Amino acid sequence: MLAGRAMAELAHAGRALLLVRGEVNASIGFDRAGKPRKAGASHDWYRAALARLEGEPGSAGETGGAAGSGTIMVSVPARHTMAVLVAGWTDDAAPESWEGRRRLLGTILELCTATLGRIS
Repeated sequence: MLAGRAMAELAHAGRALLLVRGEVNASIGFDRAGKPRKAGASHDWYRAALARLEGEPGSAGETGGAAGSGTIMVSVPARHTMAVLVAGWTDDAAPESWEGRRRLLGTILELCTATLGRIS
């Protein structure tokens, strides 16, 4: 999946989770190399991503929070969320790099969901 490669090669994420709303929600985990694998409710970030997908109060934060420190969570669209992407890093990046990472993940998620036909 191109989303995994983009996260590995451009964002240098250590790992990630993509959760997409559907009749049955699709959950895909990505490793450091961007290789996808099926991820379920046992994934560390699944509950936080599902809370965002379901629009639960307190799930709107984009960095850290329920997903943990060193993580960024983005969702599209802003209202009536259809997809959530959580990515994590183990490095101590400079504060200014986190905004760039957030923008990059947002772009990856928008392209991914548009490709899947979830957003018009």
